[in-house]
Amino acid sequence: MEENAERLENVCALQAFTGLHCEIKKPCKYIEIKEPYKRGFKQKVTTQAKVPCGAWGWKSCTKTKVHYEMVYKTFYKTSYECEGTRKEYPDYQKMKTA
Repeated sequence: MEENAERLENVCALQAFTGLHCEIKKPCKYIEIKEPYKRGFKQKVTTQAKVPCGAWGWKSCTKTKVHYEMVYKTFYKTSYECEGTRKEYPDYQKMKTA
């Protein structure tokens, strides 16, 4: 039972509320947090190679090859949190994603 009360207290604090049922709004100074995340996508890549051509392969021709490579790019998601919330609760990330 104490564990549930403590978890509820942590949830209330993370949402800038207090009280038994998170009913009292606490004063809060919001700070901007930029959270990085990566996205992968396929990118078309064109390469040129010299290959033998002609009747006996005596000539040299340029052949264009197209293939796809995975490219990963980092983006940033902006969120706002009460100042000091992240420092006070070590299991913050676990609770935030739950």
